[in-house]
Amino acid sequence: SGLLTAILAVCYMVYKDWLLAIVAVFGTPLIFFAAGKLQGPLAALTKEAQEALSEISVLMEESIAGAAIARVFGLGKNLSERFRLYSKIWLEKSTRRNTFAALLASVGLIVSFTPFLLVFGLGGILMLQGRVTFGVLFAFIDLLNFVTFPMEGLPRNLGEIASNSAALERVLEVLRIPVERECGKPFEFIEGVPVVEFQNVTFAYPDAKEPALKNVSFTVEQGEKVAFAGSSGSGKSTIFRLLLGEYEPDQGTVLVGGHDVSKWSLRHLRSHFAKVSQDTYLFPYSIRENLTMGMPDVTMEEVNRAANTACISGFISELPDAYETQAGEMAGRFSGGERQRLSLARAILREPEILLLDEATSAMDYDVERQVLDSLMEMFEGRTVMAIAHRLSTIVNMDRIYVLEGGTLVESGTHASLMEAKGRYATLYSSQQSGQDHSASPASSGDSHRSAEETGLEQDNNLQDNNLSEEV
Repeated sequence: SGLLTAILAVCYMVYKDWLLAIVAVFGTPLIFFAAGKLQGPLAALTKEAQEALSEISVLMEESIAGAAIARVFGLGKNLSERFRLYSKIWLEKSTRRNTFAALLASVGLIVSFTPFLLVFGLGGILMLQGRVTFGVLFAFIDLLNFVTFPMEGLPRNLGEIASNSAALERVLEVLRIPVERECGKPFEFIEGVPVVEFQNVTFAYPDAKEPALKNVSFTVEQGEKVAFAGSSGSGKSTIFRLLLGEYEPDQGTVLVGGHDVSKWSLRHLRSHFAKVSQDTYLFPYSIRENLTMGMPDVTMEEVNRAANTACISGFISELPDAYETQAGEMAGRFSGGERQRLSLARAILREPEILLLDEATSAMDYDVERQVLDSLMEMFEGRTVMAIAHRLSTIVNMDRIYVLEGGTLVESGTHASLMEAKGRYATLYSSQQSGQDHSASPASSGDSHRSAEETGLEQDNNLQDNNLSEEV
């Protein structure tokens, strides 16, 4: 409505006196010219200031999360210097951005009042010459309010658009990230065929120079316990990612339940799996909610049974509020092995057809690990388990072991047959056993008996957080 009123006012001015009308609206081109010159730097400075603020936020979050490590390694000064550096950048960019915004606002203010002076001056001269009447001059001055005041706020609005455009660009960067496909069918597993099959699969990550997997073929039968061994970076975890539909192979076919993964509905595909990784995450809810999330009908009896299988029920019972203890507040005080066992209990409750273990017991000591694996294999009797392990002693009882090297499947068989073949697996296993023999000691620290140093760090966690926050 304001724009329409301004247009009608200008039309009336032109009708009454074109010369005064030109004087009345002369500032409009100046506004757009100034905005065009200042908008670019304003948007760039806004983006740089937001990037610096983002770095500050990340630094603060990581400094608090890693307070114990920062104190042990004396990183407080280094983190403080980085905080000051990013704060200085943010302050500098914000100050310059506000300066440009103020210039835009000043242009609007000057341009909005200048036409009044010009119309008063020129209109007075024309009135003395008898070219315009006092009524027309008064009408021009009154109509200027409808023309100039909207123009006064225009530079400020254009500046805000430039600033918000920079912020929007950062949002769009996230929105441009490719989303997972939502198409596909909710298949059922076909009886009598392998539950998992890789057929000549080759896959390379985006921008990678070498494929992560090269012409890999293998099968996993229903109820089979299978392990993948090999050096770091040999492609073991990539197999799990392809199974779950996180990526699609460049060549070959990945089959689950007899169906091509690319044809599956991802939601239904993943409902047949449960995965436990080396790096676990606990949501900021109670332990019970963490274990039963997404499964509202699970009973406490089932929760207790899963916790017993994961050998974590005794630990939970000793917590202040047992299953109602808030994991978000205490997750930093849980050992790595305790977090892994909670994650295992969560996976067990899902009762998946296929359980994926990606270094799922790496943080547990030997005794706890053996107990957990024995209980797990007993519970998953008749169901499929696929495991990735660097500690080969944990997979010696698997039905079949696949050995990868450089993305290629180099050998497969049972532990006994692979040791007899004296290939890559035998070399890795012998090397690990030799290392364990040299490093063995009577006092084994595991996740159930943590060292005094770790316990001391945990007890002093709040003090470390406060000290680090003060340093930063």
